[in-house]
Amino acid sequence: MTRCARVGDKYAPNPELSSGRHSERRKLREYLSVNAAVDAIKARLGLERVHLGGQSGGAATVGALLTLGRDDVVCAVASSGPFDALARARDQLSQSRQGWNGCDTTGVCGIYNVTDHVDGVKRSESRRIFIIGDPQDSNTAFKYQAAFAEKLKTAGHDVTLSEGNALGAAHHSLTHMSNRTLGWCNAGIDSARIVELIRTDAPTLGNEKRSSTP
Repeated sequence: MTRCARVGDKYAPNPELSSGRHSERRKLREYLSVNAAVDAIKARLGLERVHLGGQSGGAATVGALLTLGRDDVVCAVASSGPFDALARARDQLSQSRQGWNGCDTTGVCGIYNVTDHVDGVKRSESRRIFIIGDPQDSNTAFKYQAAFAEKLKTAGHDVTLSEGNALGAAHHSLTHMSNRTLGWCNAGIDSARIVELIRTDAPTLGNEKRSSTP
């Protein structure tokens, strides 16, 4: 059951609670819900800073949380992300019989299109962002990851774009590499070296040396 907050004589959904419906994904309320969950985890564990990682829709969520103004993220890693879900839908559906109707590829309308909100990302001297994608990805084209990384870089953020070797026939699954990259970033390994590790599918931290300026 979805909890509600009272507004006057009516009840309205609390914007920080998930609808619980997959059909509502990519809506602002769902991202606010995850954002509130991160705050709750921090409070419960007594954390001051966090690392965020996600794959595909989870990568878009990582991007969304950054655009919501989080200033406590040390490392953000997002792989195979549909950061511009509207452009993705336009490219895939504009030539179809029905044409593109302004919604995402599964018909969800009114989405929070992450790439349109880069101006909400707060500057941070201590945060590193890694955007990873596979140029052969037939699910979410690499150009969407590259474009999002470029927008972040233009806005003055420390962002690194890297090509990875995704699993699966669609060359889309990079969960293994986003998880490893979080570890490497947390260990303070230099960003250029992390790119090499991603490209070579390095399995573990091994004896990598920490960067003097993580």
